Amino acid sequence: MLLGSAILGAVASGAFIDMTVAMQALSGVSGTYEPATSGVAETHERPFRAFEQLQACARAIRTG
Repeated sequence: MLLGSAILGAVASGAFIDMTVAMQALSGVSGTYEPATSGVAETHERPFRAFEQLQACARAIRTG
C-alpha cells in the first residue's frame, strides 16, 4: 500500500509523467520465491481449500 501511495503521489506531483514510468522507476524484483514443497505445502493445503470454498460461497451470495 505504501509503495502504491508513493507512486500515485509522485505522478500527481509531476515527478513522473505517468503511472507506468513511476512504477518502473520506483519498484523492482528483489528475489524469487518458489512454492513450498513437502510438509510445509501439505500443512497449508487444507486451510487454503477451506478459504477457496468460503470465497466461492461469498461470490454465490453476492451474485444471487
